[in-house]
Amino acid sequence: FQELWVFDRRTGDGTRVTRGSYDTLVDWSHDERSLLHLRAGQIWISSIDRSTPPRPLIKVKERLFGAARGPDDASVLAVRMNQGPQSGLWRISVPGAAESPILTQATAGERSRPYDVRLSSDGRWVAYTDRNEEEVYALALDGSGVIQVSAGGGSAPVWGAAQQLFYRT
Repeated sequence: FQELWVFDRRTGDGTRVTRGSYDTLVDWSHDERSLLHLRAGQIWISSIDRSTPPRPLIKVKERLFGAARGPDDASVLAVRMNQGPQSGLWRISVPGAAESPILTQATAGERSRPYDVRLSSDGRWVAYTDRNEEEVYALALDGSGVIQVSAGGGSAPVWGAAQQLFYRT
């Protein structure tokens, strides 16, 4: 099993958030009271204090391979793979599951294969690793462009509090 836990840095106490499943952390909710996570290729939400049981946040037909919270509580950013021209990064509304493409093979060509996505704290940028190139990119959600951040390899982007972008090489 792959469970999610939250640890208090001050006390070192841990709280198990999910139990008995194969969960992959996606992101914190905007109110920081819940975790968004992938379970069986779908996006779920679990409260940190376990006051409510884990529940599906959205339901889509195909399996998702990564996600990040959206710029508001009404959407998530989700990654599809192996979906032909539909592969890529999509904004999916919560709870209606209306979908709109952000960066797909249909819009950016075969070259673009985003995964490992993270939204900036101001909600204006999404960082991702390109699966084909193993490089980190930052994409402006207003459509103004994409910037290659890493050179010579990069993965696992994480935004800092002051809009810095960190990644592994």
